[in-house]
Formats: sequence, structure tokens, C-alpha cells
Amino acid sequence: MEKEYFYKDLCYSINYHNYAIRYASALEGLYSPFLLFTYGCNLILISITLMQTLNSLDNIAYIFKYGAFAVGNIFHAYILGVPAQNLINQSKDVGFNIYESNWYEFPIEARKLVPMILLQSCRPCKLSIGKMATMNMESVSKILKMALSYFTMLSSIRQTSRT
Repeated sequence: MEKEYFYKDLCYSINYHNYAIRYASALEGLYSPFLLFTYGCNLILISITLMQTLNSLDNIAYIFKYGAFAVGNIFHAYILGVPAQNLINQSKDVGFNIYESNWYEFPIEARKLVPMILLQSCRPCKLSIGKMATMNMESVSKILKMALSYFTMLSSIRQTSRT
């Protein structure tokens, strides 16, 4: 009797997990173009507002105004990256948790489901930036590095034009 409940609970969990995978896939389809646009705008805005901050070093009010806007854009990029990273982490944890469990003590019917669960967890759910890159904290740091590189390039152009 207990084995039947265990097997039914495991099947319910697998079905629920499949719904979660479909939901993540739907989110991927909806948010991929949005994330491309948002991170493209963040990249440009961070570079330009840092440049504006550098150009207004003689006016404290403008330094705070543009600096706060740049920090807000950096924070926005970070906040968008955290849920995407959590989705990847939680998706990978499913396989790890089933592997770390006492699966060898499961009823025979349930043991037969374990390889399928492990196989599915090898492909973690993810969000992407315009289907070009996986959205995670590493990609957020790359975008911020790129924005700072553009800022450095703009500031060096500014210095050469002044001389």
C-alpha cells in the first residue's frame, strides 16, 4: 500500500515538473526578445550615463543625477539576471537531489523512473537573451564589462578630441 502511494506521489511530482518545464519554455519564448532589447538598452545607457557623469565633473548635482541613473541601470541588469540564474540552479538541483536520495530503496516501479528524471535534468531550463546567449549571472557580468569597455573607449575619444 505504501509503495503504491510512493509511486503515485513520484508520478505526480514528475507531472508537476513537466508542467514547470513547459512554463519555463513558454517564458523563454516570451522573454527572449524582451531581454535582448532590455540588455541592449542597458548596455548603451550605462555607457552613455557614465560618460555624462565624466563630462559633468564640475557640477555635483549632475554627477549625482547621472551617477544614480548609471547605478540604477547596473542594478536593473543584475535584478534581471538573478531569477534566470535561479531557474538554472533549481533545474540542475532536481537531478542532483534525486541522485543524492536513497533511490535504491525506492519500489521497483519508482526505480525505473529515476533514469528518466536524471536524463531530463541534464538539460536545465534556461532563459536566453534573444536566442543568442544564456541568461545567467555570467552573461550579466559580460554585459557590464562590455558597457564599461564602451565607456572607456568613449572617454579615450573624449580625451583625444580635447588635445
